[in-house]
Amino acid sequence: MSSSVRYRKQRPSPTLPQRKQPDLWPADERRVEEIIENEEEFDDGSDKVTAFEIVRLIFTVLVINFLLSYFITDSYFWNYDSLILRPRYLQFLLYRALDASGALPHLLPFLPSSSQLHTFSYPRNFTDSELALYNGKTPGLPIYLAINSSVFDVSEGRTSYGPGGPYHIFAGRDATRAFVTGCFTSDLTHDLRGIDEEKIKTDVAHWVGFFEKSNKYWYVGHVEHEPITGPPPGPCQSRAMRQKPGVRRGDGVIQ
Repeated sequence: MSSSVRYRKQRPSPTLPQRKQPDLWPADERRVEEIIENEEEFDDGSDKVTAFEIVRLIFTVLVINFLLSYFITDSYFWNYDSLILRPRYLQFLLYRALDASGALPHLLPFLPSSSQLHTFSYPRNFTDSELALYNGKTPGLPIYLAINSSVFDVSEGRTSYGPGGPYHIFAGRDATRAFVTGCFTSDLTHDLRGIDEEKIKTDVAHWVGFFEKSNKYWYVGHVEHEPITGPPPGPCQSRAMRQKPGVRRGDGVIQ
C-alpha cells in the first residue's frame, strides 16, 4: 500500500486557456495612428492660440490706456513725467553703460568723427573754456550749465536756456553767484566772495537740489575753475533782473 502511493504519478493541474487578443487589421492600425497624430496637432495648436490671445489682449489694453490718457490729460502717460521717458536721457544712459563696460574704445573707430561718443565720459571734467562751448549755439552739442561746479544737461529746457530764452545767460558757464544774489548782470560768475556764508549754504543747496531732482535735467560732470583773481564782484547794479529760474511769474513757472 505504501509503495503504490510512493510511486504514484502526479497528474498536472489543469490550466485555463488564455484568450487570444484579436489582431488589428492594417487599416485599423493606420486609423489609430491618425487619431493620435490629430490629437497631438490639436494640443499644439491650442497652446499657440492661447499665447497669441494673451498677447493681443495685453496690446489692446495698452492701446486703450494710451488713448484714454491722451483724450483726458493730453498726454499718453497720464501726465506722468520722468527722466526715463525722455529719449535723450535714455541715450545718455546707453552711453554711460558703454563707457562703464569698457566697450566704448572698441566702437570709436567705427563711428563718425561728429559722434558725441568721442568725447563722452562719466562723470566728465570740464574746463571753463570747454563748458562755454555748450551754450546752445554750437550745432550738435547739448546745453550745459554749472552750479557750484556741478554740470547739468539742460537741453530739455531749450526754450528757457537756449538762444533767445530768458535764462540763456546761464548756459555754458557756472553762474552760482547769480543764483544766490539774483543779479543777472554783474554776478554771472562762480565767485562767491563777499556773500554771507549761511546764505551761500542755503541757496546753493537749494539750486543744486533743484537740478538734481528735476525730471528734465541731469548731472553730467564737474567743471575745474581757474583760480579766482582780482577784487570780488561789487553790489548788483540792476534789481529789475532779479528773477530766478523756477520762480513763479504771472504766466506760470519757468524752469
